[in-house]
Amino acid sequence: MKKILFMTLCFLSIFLMFSTTANAAKGYQGYAVYRDGVSSIGFNYEWHAGLMDEPSTSYFLPVMHIGGKTLPNGTVLYVNWVPYAAVDDNTETFMYKTSNSFKGLYRPIENITSAKRDLVVATARNLKNQNIPFKKVAFEIPINHNSTSTYITYDKITAIRCDGVTEYSYEWNNVKMYGGDNWDISHNTNAVRTAHGALTPKIQTFSSYAVKLLDNPPTGTYK
Repeated sequence: MKKILFMTLCFLSIFLMFSTTANAAKGYQGYAVYRDGVSSIGFNYEWHAGLMDEPSTSYFLPVMHIGGKTLPNGTVLYVNWVPYAAVDDNTETFMYKTSNSFKGLYRPIENITSAKRDLVVATARNLKNQNIPFKKVAFEIPINHNSTSTYITYDKITAIRCDGVTEYSYEWNNVKMYGGDNWDISHNTNAVRTAHGALTPKIQTFSSYAVKLLDNPPTGTYK
């Protein structure tokens, strides 16, 4: 109940701030994207996750993610798509290096509506506005927080990984992305922490959790 009330107040605030109602997501907004090239135990085995903030990669700053170029602490932010070598070495982008490969665009098993995807995007934008630092520890739940309530609101998150950005953005909106019975990462329980202990970006894309929609980067413009 508290979670529903908090979500209602958040989106009411957005409404009052911009004096417009939220639009349904267009194109590929609200879907998760992945690339390779992340070192795990000394090997480039792991993937990197992001969330489409815009309808496609044809738009400016189309992806929301947290990465390593804004060191030492990182932060959730909008980024361009192209490898940084195509821009400059000081610009953070989603693909990061020309040697990295795109691994696909995915949605959770639940075939969510465009209206629900719009809520997912709004949640990711709330994470961005908190200036949350990057969580560097792998092989445990991808968010740290200081919440003492039943649910972890975005303003209580103190650190987050890239897979945490996607996981939290979906599951705060009651869309299961990963896990069994204790799948809601915004639920503040020991069972949830244990259930997400092995989560990685690559695991998020396994067929038991996600559906691959595209092999190639999403392009095009949408009205």
